[in-house]
Amino acid sequence: RSWASGSNRDFGRRSPTPSEALLQLENAKIAAMALHEALRSKHFQKFPTHVHVWEHFRSYHAILLWSHMAVFGLLVLTIFEMPLWCRDPRGRLEDPWSWRTAQEACAGIDGNAPASELLTSGVPLLPVGVGLAIELVLLCVVLARILVTSSLHRHFRQVGVKYRSSALMVLDYLMILLGVGDVAFVMLCPYAKVRIAPFVRFGLAINIPWIASIIEAFVTLTRAMISTGAVLVGTVLVWAWLGACIFDDMSLKDQLGVPINQGMENFGDSAYTMFATMTTNVLPDAIGPTFTAGTVYLFFWVPFILCACCIFSQVILATVYQEYSALIAKRLKLNFENRLKGIRVAFHYLKSTVRHEKGGLLQDVVQYEGFQRLAEALRAIDRSVLDEKHIRICFEALDDDKNQTLSLGEFHDMSVLLQTRFTLTRRDSVVRLHLEGTQAGRHLVWWMS
Repeated sequence: RSWASGSNRDFGRRSPTPSEALLQLENAKIAAMALHEALRSKHFQKFPTHVHVWEHFRSYHAILLWSHMAVFGLLVLTIFEMPLWCRDPRGRLEDPWSWRTAQEACAGIDGNAPASELLTSGVPLLPVGVGLAIELVLLCVVLARILVTSSLHRHFRQVGVKYRSSALMVLDYLMILLGVGDVAFVMLCPYAKVRIAPFVRFGLAINIPWIASIIEAFVTLTRAMISTGAVLVGTVLVWAWLGACIFDDMSLKDQLGVPINQGMENFGDSAYTMFATMTTNVLPDAIGPTFTAGTVYLFFWVPFILCACCIFSQVILATVYQEYSALIAKRLKLNFENRLKGIRVAFHYLKSTVRHEKGGLLQDVVQYEGFQRLAEALRAIDRSVLDEKHIRICFEALDDDKNQTLSLGEFHDMSVLLQTRFTLTRRDSVVRLHLEGTQAGRHLVWWMS
């Protein structure tokens, strides 16, 4: 009850004038935008109602996938571009459209080895002109997405909501300006040996959701490991200092003639030895010389192995697991809450003006005609949404009392089903349908029963 009263305040609007009504979206399209964002685990309490918002919203989601593919193409292009160390610093450049192998392009430039001695990966390299043309096309696709996003963001700002954070919007414009400027610079100076394109491509990739989630997880886990990792590093350095103090002046050798202070001659060598010992890869080699000189040195090694290898290293792994689990749980909880809130917003815009009885109570409901308009609007955004015949089947399956209306709970289930792809299969085969009503058909039914 409190949510309903709060939502009425949030969504309350004055009645539009006749001229304003012509420029406002119908509720089904607003509900479609709210539901589409909810199914992507995003939530906005208010949506702009200007008629142009719908086209901008459709254009944004139509070009979004192409933009992500363009950014991925820019990252892949890095592999096939001519390396900067193959550019002639004296300004001499072959035909920028000619196809050459890496040996032909890079041999003899700025002290490089001759072609017969130059070892490369064997990956075919794009000519400079072809690489720049592909990069410019991909940047134009990203620029189109940025412009559409800016228009959509401006409409949402008019109702006091940010469609995207200001920081990401600034990052978008900064990266695309630097990218286009870098391409222009290389066109003017094709022999330049400095480019900022790799940084630009990484900056654009941050806007891809799954890459952003990976970076967020990396930052969170790194921050969690700093405290425990600092204790581990401190333990290694303390034991390295003790080892250097104990073994640096010893000149004894073991039975094989290996100095017992091998790897402990000074603090730097001792620190390297202790770090290598912590990984247990060189554990026998590190302990062997000192152990053969005297078992008393086990009092030096055993505490270090217990602290560094058995305790602190495992604590780091436990910390990483706990923080990552907490991060995933937080994401899932936030996504579920945003989805539930977004579905409620869509239900509010789509619900009937008159309450109906559902389950013995008067409730706000969505009628089938309204839900059908919602599905048509959603199909204009995403072609994978259920078509009309599947919607009717699912609607009747979820409508428990068969009164052609959906309560909030049923609307939630139906909204999730919109993402599901169904295939209808006839119960009877073509042969049985063809023989229906005939003597052969009756014999077939008898035999099958």
